[in-house]
Amino acid sequence: MTIPIFYAVDNHYAPYLAVSLQSLMANANPSNTYQIIIMAEDLSKTNRVKLQSLVTASRFHLTFKQINPALLAEITDTDNKLRMDYFTFTIYFRLFIADLFPQYDKAVYLDADTVVLDDISHLYSTPIGDNLIAAAKDPTIAGKPVTAAYATNAIGVAADHYINSGVLVMNLHALRAMQFSSVFLNLLNTYHVTCLAPDQDYLNAMCQQRTAYWTHLGTSKWKRGLAPINH
Repeated sequence: MTIPIFYAVDNHYAPYLAVSLQSLMANANPSNTYQIIIMAEDLSKTNRVKLQSLVTASRFHLTFKQINPALLAEITDTDNKLRMDYFTFTIYFRLFIADLFPQYDKAVYLDADTVVLDDISHLYSTPIGDNLIAAAKDPTIAGKPVTAAYATNAIGVAADHYINSGVLVMNLHALRAMQFSSVFLNLLNTYHVTCLAPDQDYLNAMCQQRTAYWTHLGTSKWKRGLAPINH
């Protein structure tokens, strides 16, 4: 089985990606092939070489995807920032995977600051039916009155069903069928909404009726199987 795994990264997150890659490979099933695609923005040649050097086993294939400047030009809302800190186009890259990689009908997306503690093929094999994505609920949103109100009133999603976009199983076939990226760009560039978590908020708003949740699928172990790197 070949498993496509996507990351989106710039130079800020290259060191964390190195850790995530090593953990993913250390726990991978030797009977599978893993196609790792890094969607890069402002990733230096030095960091590319370092990341590529981590991949030594033949069952792992690592490639870099530089996003087309024409697509970047369509993302005109550059005020929303990663963790309210700095702007990077990488926060939106996961939303274009379906269109950029038509050869895949399903894929795993991981944030660079995750540690993989189990074979990623288990996550990839999650049955999601005709849902657009499978994801874990984000308890920090429902746990605070301010963020719970934000999810409900600004995003239109029940706070206890607001998902974290850092770990996703993506139904790329279904996302292409609904022209997800075109709908997203229209919303982004028409309304220029200020978001708490830009890509995550749009995913929650657009996929809320077609999201499979880990807790509903018997895959809650993945809340333990992937962990954020502290930084």
